[in-house]
Formats: sequence, structure tokens, C-alpha cells
Amino acid sequence: MPVALAWGLAVSCGLGTTAAMAATASHHIRNGRIATDYGAEVSYLQTTDSVTGATSDIGGPNRVRGCNLAASQDGKTLAYSTVCGYFAGRGSDTVSMMNRDGTGQRVVWRMPSDFGSRQSVVGNPAISPDGKRILFGTFPHGPSQTRYWTIHTDGTGLAPLDLGVGTAPDGVPRFSPDGRTLAFTIGGVIWLKKGHKPAAPLAVRKPGLPNDPQYGWLRWSPDGRHLVFADGKGLYEVAAGGSTWRTLATSPNTSTGYFEPTYSPDGTQLAFMSITPSGDPGGDLLRSIAGLTLARPGTPRTILPGNPAYQVADPVWLSPQWR
Repeated sequence: MPVALAWGLAVSCGLGTTAAMAATASHHIRNGRIATDYGAEVSYLQTTDSVTGATSDIGGPNRVRGCNLAASQDGKTLAYSTVCGYFAGRGSDTVSMMNRDGTGQRVVWRMPSDFGSRQSVVGNPAISPDGKRILFGTFPHGPSQTRYWTIHTDGTGLAPLDLGVGTAPDGVPRFSPDGRTLAFTIGGVIWLKKGHKPAAPLAVRKPGLPNDPQYGWLRWSPDGRHLVFADGKGLYEVAAGGSTWRTLATSPNTSTGYFEPTYSPDGTQLAFMSITPSGDPGGDLLRSIAGLTLARPGTPRTILPGNPAYQVADPVWLSPQWR
């Protein structure tokens, strides 16, 4: 049951504030916490309580430096990039893994010092549902030269990801929950590649996605029946068969953008990044994490308010083990 609905029913039925809080807490336990990266010059990893907005550094006082967090399907293992942004020092940019509490950090793949140009970066890791492989991207000459790779989690078997479409996707391809299908976008069109079959576009184009990996975010619902995506102006959900789609939320004005949606583990909620002007004379952007109940599309709520002192990004809703 959605948080607001559980709260309203508890109060209207005379159960009082304590019972209403219990109903909210029950929803919270089912859905776990939301992970993001945050920082200014350096990015660190944290989790946020999806009800209260309280944050906690992954690793506690020994906080973990990184971005682009991804979680395994069982919620026990995390993958992430260690350098965030262009002009990284060669040899320091990695795809790494760790336990969900920040222990057991290890490098899976380190970018060679002679790899690409000085603008090369590594990003967008995704863990396969069976937990055996990681998919990630490299950007040797900026976003227009994106390449994607797969590698075993023990660091062996690095291989280019061949989608059979002749061009790199706009954003990171995403594993379906059963691991049999990859979803990705090219030029605003959603494509699916099932096993060894040729990739095919869904019979849906509107609303399109801009040809930019920052906006090509695509996520599967936990049951594998739907995909959610953003185009900056709004959030949309489409059936995996391509037959239906719907608008979930539209930004309230031209200055606000919605990006990077992610489903809650029970499939009833979304978390996403909302970007608005900060009002700072320097023209910086204010990034916050917002939530949306799918039973009541169009009414986002703030989970983690933006802070002018640092940025938050890359929300991932973690499994219920994150309590």
C-alpha cells in the first residue's frame, strides 16, 4: 500500500498517529533505502531513508568514494565507479565492487593508462541478475564515443558488448529481472535484445528521449513487465511488449527537469532526480531526490532535499535488506 494511502487510512479509521507511523514503517521495510552519490569536488556513496530522508554514508566513518552505484538483485553486493567526471588520472578510474555495508572493496577492472584519451572515464555499471557479470561503459572521447563491455565479477572475461545495432546506445543497457533481455535506447527509441536474437525496437516512439546518455535512463520494473524512463521533461512508463505507455509525471515548469528514475523493490514507487536552478548567482543547479507513488501519478514528493553545498545523483532503490 502506498505510504500516503496507508497513513490516510490509519488516521481516518481512528487508529491514531502511532498506527499511521506503523503503516508507513511497514511500507518502508518492504522497500528498503535509496542509494545515491553525493559531493562537490569528490563524490561519495550514501543511502537515504525513503520515508524520513535521513542519510547514512556507506562504510560509516570510512566513507566510500565513488558514483554510479548499482546493486545486485539479492541486495548483498554493490558495483560502482571510483572516479566521476572527465580528465581522470589514468589508472585510477575503475569498476569496483563491495559488500552492501562498504566492506570487501575490490577492483574488478581498472582502466589501463594507455586507454583512449585523457578524457576517458568509466561509468554506468550494472550487475546481471545472477550476480556473475557486470556491464559497464567507457567514454574514451566523450559521450559520442561510448562503448559498453561485460566482465565477470572476478575480473576475468572482459569483452565488448555486441548489441548488433551498429551504434552505441544513448544510455547504459539494462538487464531484465530474469537476465534474458537487455533494454536500451538509440535516438529516442527503446530497443530490446533477447538472448541471441537480433535487437528490435519497441513499437513506441513517443515520448522520445534525447540522444544524450545523461537523459537515456531506463529501468525495468521488478516483475519485468514495464520499463520506466525520463526525457528531462517528465517520467514515463511503457509495457515491455510495447503496446501501452503512460505519463507518470510532468515537470511543473521549464526550469525543472526529471531524470534517472528507479523502481522500489515492490514496484509501487519511483525515486528520481529532480533538477532546479539553485538561485545562486553562479547559475549552479540544485539536485534533489523525489518520490512518486505509481497509484497516484503526477504528484511527486521530496525525499532528499537539494543542498547548494553539494550535488546528489544516480538514485538506486535498494532491496529491503537495507533497513
